[in-house]
Amino acid sequence: MSPRHVSLRLIREVTSVVAFSVTVAAPCVSQAAAGSTEPHRHAIAVSADAGTLPVVFGGGQCGDDGYTHGPGFGLGVSGLDRPGSIVFLGADVGASAAVMALGCKAFARGPVEVAPGVWETRPGFYASPGTPRSPLIRGLLRAGLETPSDRSAIVRATIGGGFIWSSRPAPVASGSIALSSNSAGKRVFVELEHDVTRVRQAETRFRYRQDSTVQTPLSTSVVTERIHPTWTTLRAGLELPWP
Repeated sequence: MSPRHVSLRLIREVTSVVAFSVTVAAPCVSQAAAGSTEPHRHAIAVSADAGTLPVVFGGGQCGDDGYTHGPGFGLGVSGLDRPGSIVFLGADVGASAAVMALGCKAFARGPVEVAPGVWETRPGFYASPGTPRSPLIRGLLRAGLETPSDRSAIVRATIGGGFIWSSRPAPVASGSIALSSNSAGKRVFVELEHDVTRVRQAETRFRYRQDSTVQTPLSTSVVTERIHPTWTTLRAGLELPWP
C-alpha cells in the first residue's frame, strides 16, 4: 500500500473517531449547559425540625434509656449542589435539643439469681461516659436523586453519613425523602428524615450471697453494651439560590 493510501486511510479513521466523540459528547455538553443555567445549581437552605430523640442523649439515669424517646427540636443550615439534572448533593450542619421529662418511670425490676443462693442486681443500662449529650451538634454529607426541575414540584430522596460532635464523636447515618416547591427564587420544602447512630451504655451490677438472714456482698461489676438508637424528625425550610 502506497504512503498516499496510508495517509488517506489514517485521515478517514481520525475523522471517524472525532465524529464519534462529538456525537457521544454532545448530549453531555448539553446537559452540563442546562445544569449551569439552573438557578438552584448552587443553593443554601435553612430549616427547623421537630420529632423525637433517644433519651440516652439527655443523660437520663432511668435505665435502658437507649430504647426510649422524648420530644426534640432543632435548627440547621445546608449547602446544596446539583451537578446534574437529577443528582443532588448536600452538606448539613445542625443542632438538636432534647426535651426530657423530669423523673423516671417506676421500675419493678428485682435481682436475678445467677447461681444457687447468689443474686445480682440489674437496674438497667445508663449512658456511658462520652455519650453525646443534648444539644447534639451534627455534620452530615448527603447524596441523592430528585425529579427534574421542569416539574411544578420536586421530590427528592437522599442517604448520607457524618458525625455527632457533642462530647465524644459518634457516627450517624441518615436517610430522607423531601418535597419541594419549584421556582427560580425561594423554594419551600418539607423533609422526613430517619437517623441511626452507635453509642455505648453501661450497667452497674452488685452481686451478693443471700442466706436465710444474712446478705454477704461478693462483687460489683460494670457491664457495657453497644446499641444503635434511631430517631425520626420532620423538617421544614427555605432554599435560596447561591450566589
